[in-house]
Amino acid sequence: MRNPEVAILTVIAAVLVVGWAVIQADMFADTSADIWNDDDSINVTLNGFLPSGYSYSIYAGMDVSNSLYYWYDTSMPGMIYHSQQVQFYDALDSMLELRGYTKGQRIDTAALTELLQDTGNASGKAVYFCAGVLPKAVVEGDLLKNWILAGGTIHWSMGELGKSVTSESGIEEFDATYFFPEGTIAESTLSAGVTATYWSERMGVTLTNCSYGVNVQMLNDAGYNTVSLGLLNEEGFSSYAVTDYGSGRIYSLGQFNNNTYEAYYLMASADVIAYGIDTGTTEVLSGSGDKGYGTKQFTIEHAATAGEMLIVKIGIPFTNWAKVFTL
Repeated sequence: MRNPEVAILTVIAAVLVVGWAVIQADMFADTSADIWNDDDSINVTLNGFLPSGYSYSIYAGMDVSNSLYYWYDTSMPGMIYHSQQVQFYDALDSMLELRGYTKGQRIDTAALTELLQDTGNASGKAVYFCAGVLPKAVVEGDLLKNWILAGGTIHWSMGELGKSVTSESGIEEFDATYFFPEGTIAESTLSAGVTATYWSERMGVTLTNCSYGVNVQMLNDAGYNTVSLGLLNEEGFSSYAVTDYGSGRIYSLGQFNNNTYEAYYLMASADVIAYGIDTGTTEVLSGSGDKGYGTKQFTIEHAATAGEMLIVKIGIPFTNWAKVFTL
């Protein structure tokens, strides 16, 4: 049974995160950016009244999901309250909006089942699960697994993937080895992540909680191409990782049980979704500067290659606003 005082503090913290995200969206609502390309350079005009540091990155090998869905079903219990799930998705939506990405669409289990049955159109679609459980209806008969294998993407947080399922009858144990081999998903609280990785350095967000994260090296050794997006702890578990799964992907976000850092986790997840960071993404180049008040113009010396993406961001190290350009 949950400690009521902890539950109340958790709700308050989540509300503060949502409020902060909404205020941030209002503050940077008038910010904009435009680019024009020469043969060997990219010229950027950055508009916005508020003074701030800016940064930019050019990525190659991204894969942005065209459609994002949030599984949310009030008829079934989760590991966190329904109100907390709403607050999680509201805050994530605000951060995605700041990055120029369309908000997610909330769907219940019936709508999710219909979506997953269409494996022929799985590619380009992503479903976010934040309640720490999967609906029982989509794992029985391998509906969810087959959809991912066919090209779908899931984002997972708040628990051990596959271990628990839910229905109108309540939460029950399922199979912690349903997606990945035994021992590759952290069962409970672990030592904090301390080792920086390629993407933890580039995203600028320190995700330290590896609880329920995946062990990157073990998954790679087992044939699951996996890349850490966060920090690694001494046992090799990652606070945030992406794994190729057939033609699809599974993003595993370690649990945030310290609500002080909830916003940082949502920032990282918003970056990954909006920019399409996956196992094949690399950074071509990056830079930063001081925008000051008003308009800032700068030039990036780079001959763009078709398919590369330029991300221009306000806020260092944490993103307050961003715009994505396909080069």
